[in-house]
Amino acid sequence: MRRHLRRLSRARRDLQKLLPVFLQKMQNLQQHLRRQMGRRVVTQQHLTHQRKLGNLLLRVPSPAANFLVD
Repeated sequence: MRRHLRRLSRARRDLQKLLPVFLQKMQNLQQHLRRQMGRRVVTQQHLTHQRKLGNLLLRVPSPAANFLVD
């Protein structure tokens, strides 16, 4: 049980380290999508990226997800 908790906290720490990178990627993607929307070009690839991003957001632990939503 203790080992499981340790593994869980390590996973949480790893996630927290990755969060800034994830946020940056998300902002870049949003900017890119906005530019594409300006050109009225929405490809299947962009829709797939958006869907993947949404799925990722659902998996992020709630404090981080709340931060992303705000």
